[in-house]
Amino acid sequence: MEALRQYVISVTAAALVVAIFAAMFDKNSGTGKMVRLIGSLMLTLVVIGPLVRLDFDNQVFLASGIGSEVTAAVDRGEKLAREEAVSIIKTRMEAYILDKATSMSADILADITVGEDGVPCSAVISGEVSPAAKMRLRNILETDLGISKENQVWIGRNVG
Repeated sequence: MEALRQYVISVTAAALVVAIFAAMFDKNSGTGKMVRLIGSLMLTLVVIGPLVRLDFDNQVFLASGIGSEVTAAVDRGEKLAREEAVSIIKTRMEAYILDKATSMSADILADITVGEDGVPCSAVISGEVSPAAKMRLRNILETDLGISKENQVWIGRNVG
């Protein structure tokens, strides 16, 4: 019963804090919309937080065999979410490099390898590029994306 009481107090307090911050900003302004978005996310985390912390292994339904299925489903869901996040990060990084290359009149393709933690590991760049653009792109890969020059593979020929 104490846990339920604590849960209700947490949700109420979070809702109050979100309402106070939301009232401080014009709801049509960019800042107001951002505050509402962040507040909504915070409130959602407070509401679903106890569900995330449930220990499925110790629940009553474990005896019926459902517990292991639920745990497996949660694991699959987490894996899919990680894979999707890595895919989005990879796509955005490749688009970023292609955009930079286009602004330098370089015609390239970029293949960025991203680890499970979402951090870029290496890059394979192919196409035709001038030596100056190649040097600038190498620096962008290293400084902006954290891909060392040793982990950059360049395929193609220099032009210009």
